[in-house]
Amino acid sequence: MKSRGSGDYLVNGDKSNKVEQTLKDAELIKQFKQLDQLPDDEKKSILKVVGALIIDFKTKQAYSL
Repeated sequence: MKSRGSGDYLVNGDKSNKVEQTLKDAELIKQFKQLDQLPDDEKKSILKVVGALIIDFKTKQAYSL
């Protein structure tokens, strides 16, 4: 096994594997991998939009009880 320079790898495993185990939607994983390759300013803009959509969704859920 190749050394990763930290005991973290041995305890927690590869981060990309953790993402794939946590997210079950393959298309979402694919798109976030592509997003990760964009310039930082583009990533920040997209994450702001995603964050706003999540807040909107949670707000609608809270008021539709």
